[in-house]
Amino acid sequence: MRGPRAVRFDDSFHSGIQALLIRQDGIGLQSIDIKYQDGNDISTWSEVHGCEENLDSPSIKTTMIKLDYPNEYLTTIYGHDEIPWSDLPWVTLICSISFKSNKRTLGPFGDPIGQFFADDMGGTMIVGFYGRSLPSYGLHRIWAHRKRLDSHQICPPKDLSPAPSCPTKDLSPAPSCPTKDLIPADDSLRTKLKKDRDDNTNEHSTCVVSNNQISKNHGDGNGSLSVGNKIFKYVQFGIFIGSNPQLFNYYL
Repeated sequence: MRGPRAVRFDDSFHSGIQALLIRQDGIGLQSIDIKYQDGNDISTWSEVHGCEENLDSPSIKTTMIKLDYPNEYLTTIYGHDEIPWSDLPWVTLICSISFKSNKRTLGPFGDPIGQFFADDMGGTMIVGFYGRSLPSYGLHRIWAHRKRLDSHQICPPKDLSPAPSCPTKDLSPAPSCPTKDLIPADDSLRTKLKKDRDDNTNEHSTCVVSNNQISKNHGDGNGSLSVGNKIFKYVQFGIFIGSNPQLFNYYL
């Protein structure tokens, strides 16, 4: 047994959409009408898409959706469809439908059961519908005609106020480090320095700091510094700062 033949509809392209009239029964979406807007303030209603029978029946729930045209426009349509009667496997009806605009979500209208479908394309707006109807049962399929959005419709205006200036760093000179006063050496220090020069001429001392050997010869004022694999030679000499002797190492 062959089922009823679906009737194709196509509302073509328009300037925009002003309103939607949706009718539901206990099974699914019975029909949909669309109010289109065109140039020169011309608005027209489409034909009834779906079942045209018993439109005034108290069992039919009717919902009017009004859009804030031209500031509001539809971007997405989605919903669910299924086979509501097991003995009529050729009848697939839309059971629920929802719409998204640039401002809000509308729906769902009907019961969201069955197979999910969606018609969504970024950067566009819906300006018409096409699909198929089963005149004795309801709405079988629905898709959208689209046009690309202008750049001012996609992106909100940017704030062109100048960006705040970055705070400047304080370029004042850094405070100078305090200098340490030289502590005058007393007579005991002079005696010790002289003793280090004159005594123990062959004395040689070695110490280890962090696995590096440091060696020096106290007697002749010469020595070497061994750090790792590198050897540094130096000559030791003294000068007077005022009346105070000071020792210095000059590295060769």
